[in-house]
Amino acid sequence: MDIKQLQYFVTSVDLGSFHAAAEVLITTQPNVSKVIKALEEEMGMVLLVRNRSGVTLTREGEQVYRYALSTLKNFEMLNSLKGEREEGLTVCCTPSNNLSTLLAEFYGLKAYRKPHLDLREGDFEDIVVWVHRRSAELGFTYISRRNQPVFEERLRTKGLEFHELAKTSLFLFCSEKNPLFDRRCVSEKDLEAVKLIQRREDIHSLSKHLGVLNGEGLNRSGRQEIACTNSDHFLIQLLKHTDYCSVDSSFLKDKYKEYQIKAIPVRGSENSVSFGYIKRIKDSLSEMAHEFIRYLEEQIGKER
Repeated sequence: MDIKQLQYFVTSVDLGSFHAAAEVLITTQPNVSKVIKALEEEMGMVLLVRNRSGVTLTREGEQVYRYALSTLKNFEMLNSLKGEREEGLTVCCTPSNNLSTLLAEFYGLKAYRKPHLDLREGDFEDIVVWVHRRSAELGFTYISRRNQPVFEERLRTKGLEFHELAKTSLFLFCSEKNPLFDRRCVSEKDLEAVKLIQRREDIHSLSKHLGVLNGEGLNRSGRQEIACTNSDHFLIQLLKHTDYCSVDSSFLKDKYKEYQIKAIPVRGSENSVSFGYIKRIKDSLSEMAHEFIRYLEEQIGKER
């Protein structure tokens, strides 16, 4: 079996006759018939019913047709790799309006080179899997001192490593609808009673980083209301239009300013969270990855 046989078979099915297929394939009708007959003999089954009006698939032929389409598509993708390699970068992170904005700005700076940029969003485990399987070159995340040993051990088992870009603090984000809006800073005690909206939680999420305040996390009493979402857009809208608030890092703390959402420092959380990227230990980063990291370092430097 070879690619030519599958091409002749799929083309004949799509066009409904050997004659029409021969015209497209720039060959003769007898040759198309001969190639497909050889395919049927090799597979030991009849794939097409021949009649005066053309050809139709048998039940076995329907299944072979589906697999043939997939095979030809993959063959074309492999063939495309023979040409000039496309410059590109794939990164992943937890849902982040912030990082997507920075990636868009970075793309604008590099537009003349037409790079291919891809951003994937998921939880911590998604990020580990994507970088480990080479579906993404870089994975951006936050990690607190409290979770760092477990975090680093999880990465080592997958052949990954974490590179810190900045130490950050925690901030409480809220709109004027929240009674804490006019405060210059908030304490751990203040956080026990507020209504929180956090991104979908996993073992390393920022809501768990609240534990840096007392080593155990917030006192989640019955009066504390905590909602979770995997949508950055929904989180912003809830902060803007209700008295919900959210705990996040100080990395680019003005990211919600355009939505009239204020960032209030959480006392006692100074430099308690690391922001950085995950990469494969044995792999060197591409030029594009190095450029994006340098760009992030510049933006972080401007914030300080």
